[in-house]
Amino acid sequence: MVNRAVHYLGGRSPYVVHRLDHGTSGLLLFGKTRPAAASLAAQFRERTLSKAYLATLLATHPLPDSFVVDAPIAGHPQDRLRSYVPADAAEAEALRAQEALTRFRVLERADRAALCEASPVSGRMHQIRLHAEHSGCPIAGDTQYGAGAQPHPPCARLLLHAHTLRVRHPASDEPLRLVAPLPADYREGLERFGLSGAAQPLGV
Repeated sequence: MVNRAVHYLGGRSPYVVHRLDHGTSGLLLFGKTRPAAASLAAQFRERTLSKAYLATLLATHPLPDSFVVDAPIAGHPQDRLRSYVPADAAEAEALRAQEALTRFRVLERADRAALCEASPVSGRMHQIRLHAEHSGCPIAGDTQYGAGAQPHPPCARLLLHAHTLRVRHPASDEPLRLVAPLPADYREGLERFGLSGAAQPLGV
C-alpha cells in the first residue's frame, strides 16, 4: 500500500499518519506533505477525530448490546511484541501502563459470534484486540490474544477491520468521513459464523 502511495505521489514518500496492526484490514491514512501530516497527527493526539472498526467477537458468553472496556495497557513484561492489561493498580504503575478505553456496540448476533462496532478512544498498541480478550470475548482469528478460544479449524484471518474515520481536512478544515468497505475474505469469515455483515457502524 505504501508503494502505491509513493507511485501516486510521483515517487515521493508519503507521511504515514494512521497505520494498522498486522492482519487488520481497512483504512490507512497518509499525509501528502509534512504540514498536512502534522495536522492530522494532532487530531489523533488531541482525540478530536473519531474512528470505528468492525470486530467479530467470539460469543464465549452473552454480550450486552453495548459495553465499555476501560483498562490500562502496558507493554508485556516478557514479550515486547505484545501488549498487556496489568492485574492491579500496583502492577499498572510498575509497568507504566497508559489509560485505554474502547467502546463496543453489537451490530449483529449469531450463536457463536457477534459482529461489533469497536471505537477506541485512545490509541494503544493492539488495544481493540486486547480489550476484546479482556472482556472475555476475543476477536475471531486472533491467535495472539485469545488463542485458546478460537474455533477449529481456525479462521483464515483476523476478523478486525478499520471501517470508518472522521477527520478534518488539514488545509480546508472541511469534515471528512472516510470509509473502507469490508473485503471479501472478511465476509467469508462472517459467513462461517452465520453473520451477514449488513449492519454498518453508526457511531462515526
